Amino acid sequence: MKTVGKFEIVEMLGRGAMGIVFKGYDPALKRHVAIKIMTAHLEMDPELRTRFLREAQAAGSLNHPNIITVFELGESDGHPYIAMEFVPGRDLDDIIEGREALTVVEKVDLIEQILRGLAYAHEREIVHRDIKPANIRVSEMGQAKIMDFGVAHLMSSELTQTGSLMGTPYYMAPEVVEGKPVDLRADIFSLGATFYELLTYTRPFAGDSIQTVFQKILHSEPPPPRELGFDVSPLLQKILKRSLAKQATDRYASTTEMLTDLMGFWETIPSSAQARAAASTALGQAAGRVAGAARRKARAKRLIPLITGSAVAVALVLIVGGALVWRTYFRPPAPDSAGGTAETQVQTAGGGEAGEVGEAGEAGKAGEAAGLEPDAGDPLASTPAAQDDTTE
Repeated sequence: MKTVGKFEIVEMLGRGAMGIVFKGYDPALKRHVAIKIMTAHLEMDPELRTRFLREAQAAGSLNHPNIITVFELGESDGHPYIAMEFVPGRDLDDIIEGREALTVVEKVDLIEQILRGLAYAHEREIVHRDIKPANIRVSEMGQAKIMDFGVAHLMSSELTQTGSLMGTPYYMAPEVVEGKPVDLRADIFSLGATFYELLTYTRPFAGDSIQTVFQKILHSEPPPPRELGFDVSPLLQKILKRSLAKQATDRYASTTEMLTDLMGFWETIPSSAQARAAASTALGQAAGRVAGAARRKARAKRLIPLITGSAVAVALVLIVGGALVWRTYFRPPAPDSAGGTAETQVQTAGGGEAGEVGEAGEAGKAGEAAGLEPDAGDPLASTPAAQDDTTE
């Protein structure tokens, strides 16, 4: 597969429950995009195919800085696809898995951004249904963006919500596990599980089988973060407890209500504006380290042929230049046709006055022998030989 619609395929980025994600390129707008193509086995299910297309259309109506922007929905060779914003950085699950040394302030800043994006979607009656660290992209500037609305549910949709599990087991709300109808409070539970994992680097409901995970989601409470060695304020523990309540009626009624409680955290932090700015900077650095290393590695591969070619060119210039310098300044002089050397010829050509002086000296001696006085205006009269003759 070389193209999907008008987009050129660059490389595969990963696989998800609903499809394969590629990095693509839009030659018309000269920008990279992320392209999600529905997997073949899901295409065969008419309801899932309809759900993929309809809910992707709903996600395409969202325009928020904390939500990945959907550019296009279409089909290519019978395969449904979604083209969306490509964000350099890395997913939140990579940050958690690497146990990045983020402060509580930085972690709260991330969750606040996610909450704002979710609140925007919920106001438009869209439930994500698969909030988890792997669906949160952190840009190189520290901006959190919610991804993958492919299994989102439009609350006004007539599509059935029961009979199938949609989402990732570790982050499913109890009503999802039980196959009951869901609303926005299922997203609040999933975000609470994500927040817990970000604070403690431990999943709140872990198990060696799906059945064990489901049993814990339905009947067990996760251990308080303090028991795991993480100093979490009473306010944050209250937010975690309420968002992870087993009964939807005991949870926050809306993401806006949860956001209001979370904003109280900043009131306990001196210079909260500075703390937020520092948090975004640190998150950007954390997300950018891996992406930057990958770019440097790719750049190095591209530069190897260029560097090799440049080195050859420089070597040729040095060889030719060195030959010219040697020829000009260091090569031994070649003999002329008269048996002398070029250097002797240059000295002779440049020393005409010396030759004349020699001839004049011989004439002076001849004059002395004849008893003639030197001419007073003759410059040779000032020579030592002339002075001696005058004294005599």
